[in-house]
Amino acid sequence: MARKRKPLNGRRALPLRQPKILLQFTDFHLLDQFFRMLDAGDVLVEGGEIVMRNTDGEWFQLLPAVTAWMDYWKALAVKQGLEYDEAPMRSLMAKLDADMPVTNGQIAAAKEVVETQRRIFMAVDHNIVSSVARTEMIRIQYQDQGVI
Repeated sequence: MARKRKPLNGRRALPLRQPKILLQFTDFHLLDQFFRMLDAGDVLVEGGEIVMRNTDGEWFQLLPAVTAWMDYWKALAVKQGLEYDEAPMRSLMAKLDADMPVTNGQIAAAKEVVETQRRIFMAVDHNIVSSVARTEMIRIQYQDQGVI
């Protein structure tokens, strides 16, 4: 006999949240793809800018996206009071932006920054991660509009 479900009494059912490990793979996918491209020496350049295709098939400029990504992680680390050294990643992006050659050691150091970000992502509560992400998106929109 089928078991009756308890009525929600005016409450709505909450959507299921994806496991954090799955979210981590989803959120870091494009950065992982970028490092695979760098390792293979297969970086796409269009109009003097490094470009990538996102999961929706749209092209985007990589350097502004990574800069925003790094700003997000800096804000999250500050909010959580975490020690976080992003200098190797920023240095790699600056060299790529200046069209300077990069070494395998510089790429490895930048990858270690991303691994630190993964550890932070897994350790920090999802609500805090989402809150800081929303705040950073709003800040970027205001910057684009010239408000700040």
